[in-house]
Amino acid sequence: MPKYRQQWQVLSSDGKREYTVSVTFDNIWSCSCIGWTRHFPRRDCHHIKDKKEEIGGASAPEGGKHPVGTTRVPLPGATGTDLPSAPTVRSALKHGATPEEATDVARAKREEVQAKKDAKLSKYRYGFQLAHTYEPSDLDRGTWVAEIKFDGELGMLIDGKIISRSGSDWTHRFPEIEKATDAVLVGEIVVLDSSGQSYFNKIQERSTDNPIKIKAMSREFPVTFMAFDMLEMMGQNLTVNPLSVRRSFLEAYFRTFSFKSIKITEQIPISSDADVQALVNECRKRETEGVMLKDMGAPYIAKRGRNWVKAKTWQEREFAVVRFEETGIGDGFVIYVVNKGRECRVNCGSFKMREAIRAGHKRVEIKFLSESEDGALRFPSLRRLLGEEEGQ
Repeated sequence: MPKYRQQWQVLSSDGKREYTVSVTFDNIWSCSCIGWTRHFPRRDCHHIKDKKEEIGGASAPEGGKHPVGTTRVPLPGATGTDLPSAPTVRSALKHGATPEEATDVARAKREEVQAKKDAKLSKYRYGFQLAHTYEPSDLDRGTWVAEIKFDGELGMLIDGKIISRSGSDWTHRFPEIEKATDAVLVGEIVVLDSSGQSYFNKIQERSTDNPIKIKAMSREFPVTFMAFDMLEMMGQNLTVNPLSVRRSFLEAYFRTFSFKSIKITEQIPISSDADVQALVNECRKRETEGVMLKDMGAPYIAKRGRNWVKAKTWQEREFAVVRFEETGIGDGFVIYVVNKGRECRVNCGSFKMREAIRAGHKRVEIKFLSESEDGALRFPSLRRLLGEEEGQ
């Protein structure tokens, strides 16, 4: 067990949590702010730097007695100052982090992933605008339209390249998509059937860098780029303009140029929540993903906001629980159901439902977005338990 020469309590940047900055007799510094890094604990955070500057050097003052309780107990499974790496929430919890600290880890990882995406996208001038989940109150402002939400991969045509949402260059993956060099278009990369319906499992099969597979699948499962926004035209930045203006440029562009693999999405005017629900119900009948709702008066902002919102279609179906598993991750409990002969894993976050299933309850209702041909459920979640009378 390491002995600390001195320890200090410091506040987090938002002032809501306290962290411990420590220094050992071997002059090894550490901080308990695990949410700021993928190391556990951190040894170079700004808390340590601030404390070093405060005491006027790179080591704590020699001599002097430690405050009460300065012998810090290491996390379970760790010894000395060589603590293992904890890049995930699971690792943090395993090594003794509190739920609040694990939440910090998750937040930090999200920020780290987003920073990497932003770094990739920065060289392409534009990022991606993302949507929140639809709420009826969104329609209280602005003029809104709906677009069918295709089930594919978000992409951008820019400088003769196809860029993914994460900033990766996918040009080689989709050689059948024509290159638009005089405009920057944002859209969905999809595989369409003869009726115009998109299939996510087919676009997943296109996620390969093998040139032989790419050549074969571009013929078997050709993709279409469904353009829904224009960010630049002949070098002119259009993002500051409202969507109504950008849409006018987009429509004029498609009237001027003809493409085989690039199409423009249809817009449907809406004025009320009833209009939205009618569209969602229609999408549910067609087994499509849902609709995107967009404020025609808003500029393009490359982040998640409420100028764009999404109303997805979800299906509910009765299943029998075939088994459950204690995972030790998060709530630590998942169930398994069988769909079309395939075993599907479903998270269960409700304490009451977990206890009922542990006690032998079998009949449940699962909510999911869609299902693949082999029975895999997309985004399944346990909606509720079904009583005996409901299961008959």
